[in-house]
Amino acid sequence: MKIGRPPSPVRTGLPLVNELAQAIRKDARKQTDILAAAGLSVNVFQFWKRGTHAPTLTSLAALAQVLGYRITLQPEESSDEQS
Repeated sequence: MKIGRPPSPVRTGLPLVNELAQAIRKDARKQTDILAAAGLSVNVFQFWKRGTHAPTLTSLAALAQVLGYRITLQPEESSDEQS
């Protein structure tokens, strides 16, 4: 981190990347160890967080699994109830 500059906020349009970043921060393991276990580099993850590169679903699923999560598909909630 550079002196005099606050850390950059996560700037991505992908809420899932933000959620995974939070899970990494809460985990007791080192970020590098978590990412390596998922087959990812720190640079790749930083690109995701900045929004300069888009992750593949396979990579997201691998990272989620290392963190003890799984990615699921849920239907959107609608304002109209359907019978």
